[in-house]
Amino acid sequence: MEKVFYQLKKVIRFFGANPDKSEIGKADAAEVRREMLVTNARRAKYMLAATLGFELFLIAAHDIPSIIRHGLFGENALYYFLLHSIILITAVSGLRYANLLIRKNSQPPVREASSPKPSFRKGISPDFVQALVIFFIIAPTAMINALDQSFTDSIVVYVAITLMISVLMLMRPPVNLVVYASCHLVFIIGLLIHQHDGTAAAANSINGSIAVISAMIISTTFYHSGYESTMKTVLLRKANRKLEILSTTDSLTGLYNRRYFYDCLETACLAAERHQDSWVLIIFDLDDFKETNDAYGHSFGDQILISFADILKGHCRITDSGRIDDSGRIMNSERTGETCRAGKIAVRWGGEEFVLALQNVTTEQALEIGEQILKTQSRKSVTLGDYRATVTASAGAALLEDCSITGVDRALVHADRALYAAKSEGKNRIVLYQDGQTASGEKVQECKGAGMGDSSSV
Repeated sequence: MEKVFYQLKKVIRFFGANPDKSEIGKADAAEVRREMLVTNARRAKYMLAATLGFELFLIAAHDIPSIIRHGLFGENALYYFLLHSIILITAVSGLRYANLLIRKNSQPPVREASSPKPSFRKGISPDFVQALVIFFIIAPTAMINALDQSFTDSIVVYVAITLMISVLMLMRPPVNLVVYASCHLVFIIGLLIHQHDGTAAAANSINGSIAVISAMIISTTFYHSGYESTMKTVLLRKANRKLEILSTTDSLTGLYNRRYFYDCLETACLAAERHQDSWVLIIFDLDDFKETNDAYGHSFGDQILISFADILKGHCRITDSGRIDDSGRIMNSERTGETCRAGKIAVRWGGEEFVLALQNVTTEQALEIGEQILKTQSRKSVTLGDYRATVTASAGAALLEDCSITGVDRALVHADRALYAAKSEGKNRIVLYQDGQTASGEKVQECKGAGMGDSSSV
């Protein structure tokens, strides 16, 4: 008896389990459902387009001539016309819905945050619309095949359409069971009305029932298989995104690392001449960071680095817009962990050094941006436990004159020389490298540290 209940439980789980309640999480489940919706919509486009053409042909070649020859009620001509018209209208409406659904959901969401359950419009479930479309394709077909019983015992059309849809469309259980059972009920009623041979009616009822049960099993099997396959694809893509983030960002600050910086600028340089883009590179270095790190510990030093990175993020904002497209322009979609907006790429270069790459700005604008960052840093205190301190920064800027990897390295050397000059001139300032020499920008306001000695006067 326990084995019987166990097998029964497996059958119920097979036809009624909801894979969306698995352990993959709401956001991933929503992504899986979205992709399955798009897959269904694309399959439905081809199926409904074929159905549309076939129904137009049947109406033009069979129904209308039959009405002309036999009248509206002769040879069931009107019923055939109405049933084919229902399928035709369903095909047209389904095609429109499928196209809109594909356009809405064709781009996968980038955010990792939980997203709402996919839907075409608020209050309308795509599963419900899909069930309606399938019902109004199979049910009229079943009635047409029932009407055919007046001159043939064949139910091939009904069986073929039911099995074909069960293979093509990923309809979630138990919705598929309700749809196929409802369509089969329509077929049985029509069969009992139009098939006057009791033996043929019984045989067709049995054969049709076997076909529908097979369709239910096939539909459920394909749905679970499609869900598992799509789930693996979604999880793999998610893992690849995480690996990409890990390979291109600094784990402590969340800024880009050197690898992404070079990849980004290399792509941008390929299109720089075409778009006449210009870049200015700024190197920031925290003043007296080593002494602060030794005096207050590495944890406090890490907080200082994170704090300065947050300032850069505030100027660039954490988005996915740091990606460079094929034209060399910076894209503008969202992804946590990256910092770039409107042509700004913030990078942790190493240790206490940071690099900010600015696209399509003049050197005067670059100096102004750098000064704003230094002012913000000089006014910001870092607190960890009993320690509280304000650490200033110095910066060197240089124009990227030759947009190539060699030119980038040369500009970084120039910016580093300007940074050295800023340190030599008293720190807490930005210096521009220009025409083989450095030219200081405006002085940054003096700031006194809390818990540390006064910062250098500029």
